[in-house]
Amino acid sequence: KAETLEFLSDLKANNTVEWVELHKDRLTAARTDFEETVDKIIKGLLEFDHHLLGLKARDCIFPQERNLELSRFTDSYKTHLGAYIAMGGMKSDYAGYYIQIQPGNSFLGGGMYAPASPVLRKIRQEIDFSPDELKAILNQPSFQEEFGGLVDNQREGAPKGYPKDHRDIDLLRYQGFFGIKEIDDEVPL
Repeated sequence: KAETLEFLSDLKANNTVEWVELHKDRLTAARTDFEETVDKIIKGLLEFDHHLLGLKARDCIFPQERNLELSRFTDSYKTHLGAYIAMGGMKSDYAGYYIQIQPGNSFLGGGMYAPASPVLRKIRQEIDFSPDELKAILNQPSFQEEFGGLVDNQREGAPKGYPKDHRDIDLLRYQGFFGIKEIDDEVPL
């Protein structure tokens, strides 16, 4: 909704606890709008992904407040709305779907953005044993057209346990396996 995007723009310009306290009703309305959108997306995804059965938007939507002690950011609030839709919700160790709503930077995504080290090791092990299925997906014209490839987050050099001349080193160097598709602010979800 236009009101949600307008609130997020205003939040970016006025990112203080005091301003948010004065506009708490707008924050609530924006988050409610986003929750309804995420519930609709989950319903659509359930048509082909049964792993999401029982999942609710509130399980997937990230908090608006930043933990400033753990964050590289200095603003108190995120200026976007984001949800990770996967079995187990936003803290899942499973591949899933992501939606971000932010004026001028909205997108949909899928895969695993930054898996924990044990999960990343398992992904790399599967690539080492059987890379053909992943390569086939990444090389499909429809994947290339929609996502243009994976988000470029490759490490330098070979990951631990793999030689630098491994036949699939280009895939093994990824630290996450995630594709994104930008969406216009005007696209109704």
